[in-house]
Amino acid sequence: MPDDSMPPAEGDYTESGVPNFDYVRDRIENRFATALGSAELAGETPEATSFDDKLAERDKSARDKLEEIRRSLGGDCPSGTQEPAEGPAYFMHADYGRPRDTSRNQPA
Repeated sequence: MPDDSMPPAEGDYTESGVPNFDYVRDRIENRFATALGSAELAGETPEATSFDDKLAERDKSARDKLEEIRRSLGGDCPSGTQEPAEGPAYFMHADYGRPRDTSRNQPA
C-alpha cells in the first residue's frame, strides 16, 4: 500500500497547492493497478473458487425452478427465453411497452 503521508515531490503541485495533471494521473493509475492486482489475488483463493461453484449451482437451480414454474403455468417457453411466444409481450405496444389502446385506432 502506498504511503500517502510522504511529502509530494518537487513539481507535483502548483504554487497554489493544486496537484498537476501528471501527478493525479499517476496516483489514479497506481490505485487502479493495486485494486486490479488485489481482485486477481482474491479470485484465486480456494474460498473464491468455492463461492463461484456455489453461485453457479444456485443459478442452475433457479433456472430449473423457473422452467418448472413456466411449464406448470402452461407457458410453452423454450429454454433460455424470457416469455412464452404468445405471452404478455405479444400484446404489448412495441414503442411504449404497455398494452395497446385499440379504441383510439378505430375511425369515429
